[in-house]
Amino acid sequence: LALQTHLRDRYLTLWTDFAPMPRLQEIWAFALPLFALHHAVSYQHIVAGMEDLAQHELSGMTPDWLRKTLKYVATSPET
Repeated sequence: LALQTHLRDRYLTLWTDFAPMPRLQEIWAFALPLFALHHAVSYQHIVAGMEDLAQHELSGMTPDWLRKTLKYVATSPET
């Protein structure tokens, strides 16, 4: 978790000309569910386009990203 926070803040530092760090961190928290949902939908389409024999390799990705979406929604700041 400390590494994730460090990497997030290093990335967000590049955007501090546009908003203060606390606001950028808030925006980041709101974006996490959308990020995870995007990946869930993407993997659903990727797996659907794969050959049947290869689908098992990525078939668990959609449920994993949906679980992450729910986790991020549950821990996101109030609107």
